[in-house]
Amino acid sequence: MKTEKLIALSGDKTTNAETLRKVYAQTLKPETRFIDEIKANLAENPNTPIEILLEVGWIFLKALDRNPAINLILLECPNFPELLATANLTQKHPGKTPQEIKNLVDKYKKHVLNSDFDYPHWYRQGLS
Repeated sequence: MKTEKLIALSGDKTTNAETLRKVYAQTLKPETRFIDEIKANLAENPNTPIEILLEVGWIFLKALDRNPAINLILLECPNFPELLATANLTQKHPGKTPQEIKNLVDKYKKHVLNSDFDYPHWYRQGLS
């Protein structure tokens, strides 16, 4: 798919989940341009599947905060913020054991809760 189409599909709130999966798969190809714009659009799109939100949401937390479905996601999956943090740290530390990742998540939670950074309210609350 051409980059312009990927950007348009990822930003279109009527694009279905299966198409968004295909768009995300394209962002994994090194030749795809404007990957950050596409991933930010995916984070903001209410039809993006949870597994993709876990991949892109921690990078584009502000875009995820603008996702119209975020309250529904949190209702259906109250531990979504912790899953997001776990996905983040697992990607950043691929050689770590599950226990080591859990320890990193615990440290990260403390960091978020004590930080002056403007984390979304639902994210802070979900990590407390």
